[in-house]
Amino acid sequence: MNQVELEWHKVIKCYDFDTNPNLDFLKETYGIYLWILQGNGNGVPDRVVYVGETVKSFAERHVEHFRNQLSGIYTVFNVGDDEDFKDFLKKYWDNKTQKEMIADRKILFPTIWEYEEGCFRNTFFNPEKMRVVQKYLARLKFAFATIKSKNGFQFNNKEIEACLIEGLRDFYSDYTGQRLQMKNTGNKRYRTDIPIGSVSQYPRENFEILHSGSSLSSIPNEVTDITSYDKVR
Repeated sequence: MNQVELEWHKVIKCYDFDTNPNLDFLKETYGIYLWILQGNGNGVPDRVVYVGETVKSFAERHVEHFRNQLSGIYTVFNVGDDEDFKDFLKKYWDNKTQKEMIADRKILFPTIWEYEEGCFRNTFFNPEKMRVVQKYLARLKFAFATIKSKNGFQFNNKEIEACLIEGLRDFYSDYTGQRLQMKNTGNKRYRTDIPIGSVSQYPRENFEILHSGSSLSSIPNEVTDITSYDKVR
């Protein structure tokens, strides 16, 4: 069986992102990364809210990410301190239209979508919405892994990213195993899957994933439990 190894090197809180020695590592390394919403230490666990990959350095990619986060291009989840992100998605995303979600005021949408009253085109000048974004970023920590082939398996980063996103979408399903999806209103622009990443290339071959590294114990189980991709027939 084809094998790849994800070596988890660092988990960094948002406020520590650009401090040495973190910055040296981030400028020199690339691969797979996770955005993890921190739990409250009292029964609410850490949850992964985004999976990405880069062949640029982690530092360069996250400069882009933070710029987009603050300018209103990304979705922001207004998750309460005592809310499990898995339950949050079921309550505020699943089987709802975008307009219904905007009315709940729990999800801020990208400016490129419709319903301007729900967007934050002027986030920088809207104190209420900026506080939501700041709180969200403050609760995030970031995990970084390099990828190695174990037996000569040829892959690209996007295939590994897709495997993790698909595994997490299965994890963030309801209790019947049904994928959580926005209610589609007929506009094909609307993305219906939960926005924890974007699959741009599905794997061409099946493979196993080995997880290792000095930060492995800090990676949520829903990620380390993803140990294979077996959907290629």
